[in-house]
Amino acid sequence: MPLLYSAVLLYDGRLQGGESVAARRGAGSRPPQYLFGDSEVASHRLRVVAEVFAESSRRFLRPAAPDRPNLAVDVGCGPGYTTRLVADVQRPLRTVGIDRSEAFITEARRAGGGNVSYLVHDAAAVPFPVGPADLIYARFVATHLRDPAATIRSWATQLGPRGRLLLDEVDSISTANRVLSRYLTILTALLDHQGNSLYVGPTLSNIAVPGLLRSKINVVRRLRVPDRRAATMFRLNLEMWRDHPFVADTYGADAVGRLADELEAEADAADAAAITEWGMRQIAFERV
Repeated sequence: MPLLYSAVLLYDGRLQGGESVAARRGAGSRPPQYLFGDSEVASHRLRVVAEVFAESSRRFLRPAAPDRPNLAVDVGCGPGYTTRLVADVQRPLRTVGIDRSEAFITEARRAGGGNVSYLVHDAAAVPFPVGPADLIYARFVATHLRDPAATIRSWATQLGPRGRLLLDEVDSISTANRVLSRYLTILTALLDHQGNSLYVGPTLSNIAVPGLLRSKINVVRRLRVPDRRAATMFRLNLEMWRDHPFVADTYGADAVGRLADELEAEADAADAAAITEWGMRQIAFERV
């Protein structure tokens, strides 16, 4: 569900020339808002997400990223699950996770872990406070960017020579489960209302950054997730944004409450053999 991600915010990206997306859309545009927060429930949600997507990301990192880079940066790191994954797989001399949430950064620091450190910093703001990186990794971040292309162009400037930028995002989700489908319909509409895209993979696939980046890998990896596990993630996600005014006004509190109950029931009782399939768009760019 292209919803999962590590970043906490809907960032207000910048277009070329410094004009904000909000300015381009007009003065009445909605400002960026939190959807998933950084509460204890939000942290638990990210732990579940990390467990589900770890192997898919490992299979991406191994061939796509340089082995033992001097500096790897995990943007939108949350409580540090992806940061520690990058450190474990690629063994950088130094790994830094950055996130705008002080609560998540505090939690990540408590977890520790070798040559891994964490900084409070808006992942959409450059320069990063760490110097040129050999590897920048972002999983489930672009779906929450107002202008993914502009932000990716800015990230490219933070790479050293021949540095790699890796994007790990949702391209598609296929499910036959009616409860999961209803959840995805609502989340798709909410993100669209915010000016974002649940299925951001196809957009990323067409991004070109001439003079800064060249594409090295651009694939869709299929990930099969048991419906029970998907329902668990969706139920935790729903808790983060069920009271959003758009959701309440469009679908009604009673309907959203029923959906929450149905997701909980699916997490407990769904057919163990039933599968929801994610298409993960995995793109590796190299700094020219």
